[in-house]
Amino acid sequence: MGAEQIPRIPQSACFHYLNEGAANIVYTIEVTVQTPPGSILEAYGPGTPPPEATESHLDQASCLDHEFDDPKDLEAVENKLLRLRKDLPTTLPVARSQEAWVRVIEPLFLPDQVVRQSLVRLGPHLIDRMKKRLVHWENHPTEYKNPRPFRRRGVYLADDEFGLLITDMSAGSSGEIVIEFKPKWLAQSPSAPKNAVRCRQCARFARTNADLARKGDPLQKSWCPLDLNIHDGLQLAKIIWTPERFEEMFPRFSSWLSGSTLLPRLRQLQIELDPVGVLENDKNDEQFRAAMTLRDCTVFVRFPENAEDDQYGIEARIGDLDLKSPDKAQYWKDTENALIEEGWYTGTEKKEDRQPLTCQLSPKLEDAMREMLLSNS
Repeated sequence: MGAEQIPRIPQSACFHYLNEGAANIVYTIEVTVQTPPGSILEAYGPGTPPPEATESHLDQASCLDHEFDDPKDLEAVENKLLRLRKDLPTTLPVARSQEAWVRVIEPLFLPDQVVRQSLVRLGPHLIDRMKKRLVHWENHPTEYKNPRPFRRRGVYLADDEFGLLITDMSAGSSGEIVIEFKPKWLAQSPSAPKNAVRCRQCARFARTNADLARKGDPLQKSWCPLDLNIHDGLQLAKIIWTPERFEEMFPRFSSWLSGSTLLPRLRQLQIELDPVGVLENDKNDEQFRAAMTLRDCTVFVRFPENAEDDQYGIEARIGDLDLKSPDKAQYWKDTENALIEEGWYTGTEKKEDRQPLTCQLSPKLEDAMREMLLSNS
């Protein structure tokens, strides 16, 4: 897309914080006519996690009348979210990451399988205003519905000419239900020991929970990604839904899982793009970095209000697909070596750090047998 074709953020746009990950912050976009200060309301459906803060203190210059906007800019932001990158060493300028997405990632999937994304030019001082809102939120949390997540504090937005307009996968009506999850490694790591009794993600969960247990902190809720390959997803479903919703939603989720080609395609690509593993790969190999991107993506699934509409009404897309930076390579290698050398793959971690064997690779009686053998050694 040429520079002259890249839309601009409308001057009449107002922004509401929706969510954030390690590398980006996502905002909803509200285009409104000029209104008195204080009239901007949070707008989100019951199926979408409520914004943890709203940009309700935006100055009036952020909410100008439509007559100042190009109709093409207004059309471009319709049914879209705005994603802005954080100021971190591992995030690339948006134009550069988008070029890699178009060239490397987009061709791997059908158009309706991915969260679509396109460049948008940011207005002057927009990033500065957003940064100030984040700082104000951290310093005055009582003015907002919820505090900013603790682990995200102290990291703000990067000065960038561009942001990304992405497909809005939030609930479009009051009855729709939206879930999101990271499927992670859908196939075993090529570097894992042959006698592994945990897959890569289960080994990672075990190591993380052992560390949390030593500190006396709450453990992560763990589930096995290989569970998704057998078209069940029971472990994940128990984490996604409360007991009250589980009975209704698990059959719908399991049915979608068994009939969808999305996760099988994701698994196939993870295997094809990285056949040798993180210990042997070249960090500058874009196929390898694409595989690592696909191992850290997010799946969004939007269910219609009524189960009888599921056959044609479920929409599922993969997001968070920015090509990973070569700067992450050493971290990946360090993590893999630790999982191997400390025995997390093979279930031979230190006795004081012992974690349950709940992986699909773990034989049913493996945990009990391990305890017996190690107690007699």
